[in-house]
Amino acid sequence: MKIKQELKEVFLHIKPVKMLILLKNEEVEWYLSKIAKESGSTYVYVKEIMDILKREQIVEIKEEGRIKKITPTEKGLELANILEEFIKKCELKETSDIILPAE
Repeated sequence: MKIKQELKEVFLHIKPVKMLILLKNEEVEWYLSKIAKESGSTYVYVKEIMDILKREQIVEIKEEGRIKKITPTEKGLELANILEEFIKKCELKETSDIILPAE
């Protein structure tokens, strides 16, 4: 049986990584529903991930009325850069097929 899988997906949960990398763009005001749309995730999943990232001081969440604006901390920007570099390195030497042993 062959499974086509990208190397970066073996090591990373790609949607949370996408979320963090999106936050690097400081020209955009990021809020939960916009992050959900851009990362291909649900609002509830984004909220759970952002709560974890806030607890770990990777993002800051500022409430303005009903809207929660999300910005990365210095630690968050550093992690986003590292993850982005990791993804680029994985894409350069990506294996196209992973062969699983016969059962």
